[in-house]
Amino acid sequence: MRLPRGNVLGLGARLGRSRSPSLGLAPNLEIRHELTGSASNSFSLLGWLVRPGVDLRYRASGDVTILLQGQTAVGRVADNGASVSLVGPRAVVLLAWAR
Repeated sequence: MRLPRGNVLGLGARLGRSRSPSLGLAPNLEIRHELTGSASNSFSLLGWLVRPGVDLRYRASGDVTILLQGQTAVGRVADNGASVSLVGPRAVVLLAWAR
């Protein structure tokens, strides 16, 4: 099986900060840059993506924690010589408990 050539560069950062003993805030940022190779040993841009977001963690009690995650993605993807833009939000609510 032959795989296509390519490069993916992904960088990310997260800064976790406690606002109080029961509340934590963590802004984050992810950057992706993808190249694909051809038989002529040259690379072309496949796409790029920037995804900023924030995680909010709230300890409701000693056993229950609520996690709210929000992110948005902005980028471009190559499509047969054309460039298609990407924009989209994402929100997640998670509930965790320990015994």
